[in-house]
Amino acid sequence: MGPAGGGFRPRGRAATEYGVDPSRLAVWVASAGGFLGARAAFDHRSSVRCLAVYYGLMEPLGGPELEKFSVKAVNQDGGPVLVARAGLDRPQLNEALDRFTDAALKAGLELEVHNHARGHHAFDVLDPGPRSSEIIARTIEFLKTNLACVP
Repeated sequence: MGPAGGGFRPRGRAATEYGVDPSRLAVWVASAGGFLGARAAFDHRSSVRCLAVYYGLMEPLGGPELEKFSVKAVNQDGGPVLVARAGLDRPQLNEALDRFTDAALKAGLELEVHNHARGHHAFDVLDPGPRSSEIIARTIEFLKTNLACVP
């Protein structure tokens, strides 16, 4: 991800060259990016302030060598987390997302959960309507709040 010390540095260039404040990063992931994004957020807490997960696959499909990417990535040093569930998603995805949510609660993290009871996987694209819009708007506010400058 970056140099020793945890800062973000894309391929040899300083984040500031791209107009990025490396102390004000968020990870927002959806679907299959869930467990990878969560792992990045928890592994780089000095740079990543918060995590938003939409209908995420929170446990990889694979053997025990991928265990490090499961809910075991959650730790007490993590930043605030927003989770958006799709109620009509595949049960295995929601079960893994629920385990992730439980782990975040047990770790004492600041957690915000939104359940789109009638939403499908990719509800933000496939199910336009008031509930999808509400979740998206709340996610934007969550990011603004957590990425605001700290005096």
